Amino acid sequence: MSDQPFVDHLQRLSQSNRGALAELRRSLTFAPGTAPRVFPYVEPFIAADEHPDSARRQSHYLVAGLFALHPKHSEMTLAKAMGVLYRKQEQSPSIEGRFIALLESDGETLAEPLRHCVTLLRSHELAIDYQRLLWDLADWLNPTRPEALDKLRRRWASDFYRVAATADSND
Repeated sequence: MSDQPFVDHLQRLSQSNRGALAELRRSLTFAPGTAPRVFPYVEPFIAADEHPDSARRQSHYLVAGLFALHPKHSEMTLAKAMGVLYRKQEQSPSIEGRFIALLESDGETLAEPLRHCVTLLRSHELAIDYQRLLWDLADWLNPTRPEALDKLRRRWASDFYRVAATADSND
């Protein structure tokens, strides 16, 4: 099942419904999928047989809130965007620290460091690929697949540090 219609929906909301974006941003203060005011914006994109606490459902709600926080979509993964920011900030330890805090997060604590990273990216006008983030978070939030989370963390770390290494070799 493609998640592109969901990201397209979020992009349309960003252009036409500021109230919806405000509700989606506010939903980041709750556990994903527990803020009733955002159900109309997310539930139509969740399979009818999806468990209420599934990683896939939670990832949709989390991505919707993050998109509302920074409604700019691109083809760059979050990890690469953080790597670009790290490079632009002359390898700032605080940027790297935020990224490492994100990598150290588990499903219970993920939302806060993720929100911090997206806020940083917004302040530097770096857009991210929300469809890819949606897929990644579905793995991250799935407690039955720890091997997928380990692989995902390594990929994100590789994306982040590869961007910095590329910049170093071009200097």
